[in-house]
Amino acid sequence: MPPGRRVLLVARDAIAVALRLVFAGLGAALPDLPPAPNASVSRWDDDRGRSRPARWGDTAHLR
Repeated sequence: MPPGRRVLLVARDAIAVALRLVFAGLGAALPDLPPAPNASVSRWDDDRGRSRPARWGDTAHLR
């Protein structure tokens, strides 16, 4: 994807966890993550060409 572009992915918890594992890289330690609640937002930011988690399972928008 070209730099500066955004992607919106609507998925359930298992897909979000799988993406986090892929972004961490092969052989990386498995993150200890709580399940992503329904209707939560998880976001990854670009860190010099690598994606890093910025928010995980955020539900502040539901309050």
